[in-house]
Amino acid sequence: MAARQSLTIDEFAHLPAGITYLQQLTFRLYPHNPPLPRVLPALAALTQQPRMFYEGSWQSPNPNHLAFAEEHLLANTEDTAAIERYFASFQSGRRVIALWSTLTIPILFLWGSWWFGRGSGWLAAFLWAFCPNIITAAGLVTTDIAAASMSVTASYLFARWLDVPDKSRAIAAGLVLGLALLTKFSVVLLVPMWGIWAIVYFRRRQRLTPTQPPIPWRGQLIVLYCIGLFVLNAGYLFEGSFTPLDDYAFVSHSLTRPRQPGDGPPGKDADPKFAQVHRERVNRFRGSPLGLIPCPLPRDYLIGFDVLKWESEGKYEQYLRGQWQPRGYWDYYLYGLLVKWPLSTWLLLVVAAINAWQLRRTRTHSLLPWLTLGGVPLAMLSLLQDVNLGLRYALPAFPFLFLLAGTAASDLTSSSRWKRIACWAAVAWNLVAIARIHPHELAYFNELAGGPARGRFHLVDSNLDWGQDLNRLAAWVHRHPEWQNVRIAYWGPTPPELVGLSPYRVAPRDLRQMPAALRYPTESDDPLTWGPQPGKFAISVNFERGMGFRMPCPQNLWDKFPLRSPARVGITMLSVPKDSYRYFQEFEPRVEPEIGYSILLYEVSLEQANRVRKTMGLPLLSDSTIP
Repeated sequence: MAARQSLTIDEFAHLPAGITYLQQLTFRLYPHNPPLPRVLPALAALTQQPRMFYEGSWQSPNPNHLAFAEEHLLANTEDTAAIERYFASFQSGRRVIALWSTLTIPILFLWGSWWFGRGSGWLAAFLWAFCPNIITAAGLVTTDIAAASMSVTASYLFARWLDVPDKSRAIAAGLVLGLALLTKFSVVLLVPMWGIWAIVYFRRRQRLTPTQPPIPWRGQLIVLYCIGLFVLNAGYLFEGSFTPLDDYAFVSHSLTRPRQPGDGPPGKDADPKFAQVHRERVNRFRGSPLGLIPCPLPRDYLIGFDVLKWESEGKYEQYLRGQWQPRGYWDYYLYGLLVKWPLSTWLLLVVAAINAWQLRRTRTHSLLPWLTLGGVPLAMLSLLQDVNLGLRYALPAFPFLFLLAGTAASDLTSSSRWKRIACWAAVAWNLVAIARIHPHELAYFNELAGGPARGRFHLVDSNLDWGQDLNRLAAWVHRHPEWQNVRIAYWGPTPPELVGLSPYRVAPRDLRQMPAALRYPTESDDPLTWGPQPGKFAISVNFERGMGFRMPCPQNLWDKFPLRSPARVGITMLSVPKDSYRYFQEFEPRVEPEIGYSILLYEVSLEQANRVRKTMGLPLLSDSTIP
């Protein structure tokens, strides 16, 4: 599947950033995530010898990751061989993530088997291996699989330490905790959850075995945490470790306060992008005793956390069930699980819940760590932040939820007939669901949601349209020459010309409310050229739903746009304000499973175009006035 998918918008920037970490030994580019899930794919990508470009945006004190990614693309488009190496580097990086996902399977099997028998272990491993959301993330250079895999691996080793608390197991758990912290900021939740788990576990153990001597577990736990902290700092090469808190130019509300007279400049590394924030707010530790304390975290780790927190404070419009709003939905992730998990997984969770009730006097306590490790991240995502950009943010909770569902197969041979039937039916159902959606797992929606063709009425963005289907569109157009003149609005980073869609013609936008500064030089002032037109169109779902973002600029227009034009957000990208293509909702789309479900096809007649133009208040077209 990974080889057929075009580049998604996030991995377009993740992989070049990872290569800079290896070549420049600094982590200042794209600090929004810790470096490990980028560094390992970058090691594989370098075997393809892509060309790197360390001029332009790299010279900025705070380089923009998307601008750098565009420059990296341009540096590798000089000839056909360079283009092939560029795309091959991403395929090499994707294989690393796929291997990472595969190595999670035995961890789930071992943990499930240990606590609830081999049937539970096999079922938990199966749910991971055949979950469409996992298969999707395992084929992309992003951070989600790494965070999920390392979270469950570290927690498994921690559980082994709890069972036999010796120094060697504490060291192993601490090392893997450090690696897990190097994958995603949300993994830091393991630190307090493990502490609570240890307290509850050892108190219960002491109560059940009062004659046994007390176990000196507290010192080992502290050593475990210290090892994890050391590995985290080592992963950043100790760059900026132990910088006093007062030296940071924070931007999130959590780490800033309103500016007061005498606060002084924001800090030597303040990002000009946040100039307005710095005029209004300042580091909340400024002038306080805490500000003098050296922070035992890498500088870019803390900066990245702060920027990510700033982005989670209502900076994006959120989409759910066909509606946009400026803040997040509390039920976004629960709803996402409801419509994007196979219904067979939900069936297994129901059976597991029944098992837990029946075994509540014997082994129910074993479920509590999994329930906590899976439930707390979901609760934090739902209630404490406003970034609803995809169910992938909840992926670190998946392995623990699969372990819970796997308990449906505990003691299966002695279970009632209906439980055995339910488990086998769920396995078969899941396999059929995967077979039906492959190779479009990213667009998977279950039967309750109406399947992938109706997914856009529930969720968008990385749940459905991440720019993954451009390669398939190009192949389909080549097999259907009557579509050679298709006009495109593509939500993704790859110039369509690089995959054979040439000439690439941009679909007409709705310019009625468009500020003049955001219009392209090629867009006429004549309203007859705006909005609905007759012809053939390929429109990304995100744009059809009204999302604003960016899209590739046709290569023959690259030299016609001033680099600092508001309509242009980089070298190869054009700005697309929200609702630019929402008028396509008025037409009936054609969904081609061969292409995928993230790009909708339209054949619009003159009569259909005029019907919609009339409702929009645009002048009507005739055969002689069609642009």
